Amino acid sequence: MDKLSSGWSVQGSFTAHTGFPLTPTSSVSSNVGRQDTNRADRVCDGNLSGDAATIDRWFDTSCFVNHVFGRFGGSGNGVITGPGLNTTDLTLMKNTYVSLGNREPMNVQFRAEFFNAFNHPVFGDPNLAAGTVQFGTIRSTRVGGREIQMALKVLF
Repeated sequence: MDKLSSGWSVQGSFTAHTGFPLTPTSSVSSNVGRQDTNRADRVCDGNLSGDAATIDRWFDTSCFVNHVFGRFGGSGNGVITGPGLNTTDLTLMKNTYVSLGNREPMNVQFRAEFFNAFNHPVFGDPNLAAGTVQFGTIRSTRVGGREIQMALKVLF
């Protein structure tokens, strides 16, 4: 019974990150001889508060419009906050020492590793191109769903 109940350990890591700063872009060329990313014109704040931000409307797209041809857009850099990150990784491990006759004891180790253990969705950045159909929507994830891997190792 001692072999079953002893030697267990649990390790974990938690990662939390606020969203990255993002800059909406314009699909209109400034045509000034440079290949910079064109920024959209900003007419209001654009960030939505709390639960108002969804994957179908991460920010207020009406606050960003394409700039006029031949000039740069007036939006600042990093004015929209992207989705945050919140993941927990866990490891469950059991070490069992086994003696076989006159030999040195061996350690049999079992590991079960859970990446994104609570299966928390971590969304990618929204589409930032003003004037497009997908503008302001999120259609990707930054981290995949829960992944579990198990291993058995003999140390001698």
